[in-house]
Formats: sequence, C-alpha cells, structure tokens
Amino acid sequence: MNRQELIKEFKTLNGSLFITRNELAKAMNYNDPHCVDRFLYGLERVGKKYFIPDVVSALKRESRVAQ
Repeated sequence: MNRQELIKEFKTLNGSLFITRNELAKAMNYNDPHCVDRFLYGLERVGKKYFIPDVVSALKRESRVAQ
C-alpha cells in the first residue's frame, strides 16, 4: 500500500486525521497496544492522539528498515 492509501484507510477507522495508540494497534491486528510503540516513538501527539500522516510516514520508514 502506498502512503495515501494508508492515510485514507486509517481515516476511515475513526473519521478523523488523528488516531490513538489503541486504534492503531487494532487496525494493525495487534492485541497489545505496546506493540505499536516503536512506530509512535518520537512523534508529536495531541493529548493521546497522533496525526495520521505522521504515523503513516513512521510506518513506511520502519518497514524500509526491516527489509
């Protein structure tokens, strides 16, 4: 999936440009929200929510490192 497709998919989960750690874990089929902390580390947040385009960029960056 490309960046825009991921952003669109995450936005449809909650109808917002922001996502919580729990929502991200659920979207990625993780039972434990701590599993997504490595993607969220260092990202700016508003309350308990993260800006979806920042999260997607971190996911893409992490997936390139893992390959």
